[in-house]
Amino acid sequence: MYRLTTSLLLVILSSPLLSWGIDLQPNDLVAPPPDKNTFTVSYYATENSTFYKNGVALTPKQRLAMVA
Repeated sequence: MYRLTTSLLLVILSSPLLSWGIDLQPNDLVAPPPDKNTFTVSYYATENSTFYKNGVALTPKQRLAMVA
């Protein structure tokens, strides 16, 4: 029973982490010069709240109609 509870708890706690992703664009990663040892970490959080249907942006009224 303990193993089942622990496993279930681990799955529940790690499920949000499974949906995260890394989106790299070309030239996001560039190797340092041969004589340098460097490491850079950058984090950008973006969110797009514009919804599209068939390539056309939806108005707030149309978005509400989709939810209802």
